[in-house]
Amino acid sequence: MPWRLSRRAVPLALLLALAFGPVAAQPVPPASFVLEGAVRHPGTIGVADLRNLPPTTLAVSLATDHGVLSGTWTGVLLWTLLQRAGVLTVAKTKNAALLHTLVVRGSDGYAVALSFGEIDPRIGGSAAIIAYARDGQPLPPDQGLRLIVPSDKFAARAVRGVVRVEVH
Repeated sequence: MPWRLSRRAVPLALLLALAFGPVAAQPVPPASFVLEGAVRHPGTIGVADLRNLPPTTLAVSLATDHGVLSGTWTGVLLWTLLQRAGVLTVAKTKNAALLHTLVVRGSDGYAVALSFGEIDPRIGGSAAIIAYARDGQPLPPDQGLRLIVPSDKFAARAVRGVVRVEVH
């Protein structure tokens, strides 16, 4: 008898394969990232695009293995970017969007996950941003854009050089 996955296991298996599987190296323009996955309008978003959206400025201090990462970060809410991209929901259940997970990848291959619910203003309300400036100054080109999750106590999800945001 052939081995088969249940209907519930297939989405989980796909999510794990996409989140932790190898990623083909695709060039991304400097200081930009690709927003892709379960969205109506995937594409590349650069600093100029971010600056044309409503800015959010957050004063944040996060612990790191090398001291404290602190500053006033300016960027765009991840929630705003997802709303503009049009997140697709397949399930016909109440709060189906909560089934989505976001994977944010840096240029060095580092990747972290966020749940859709934690950044939804009606639920978790975490003001996670893709930052393009720190303390009023543009981020250096060699550092690229940065994910800032102010509700975190430790900077493990402060991804440097964001090159990809995947909606699963």
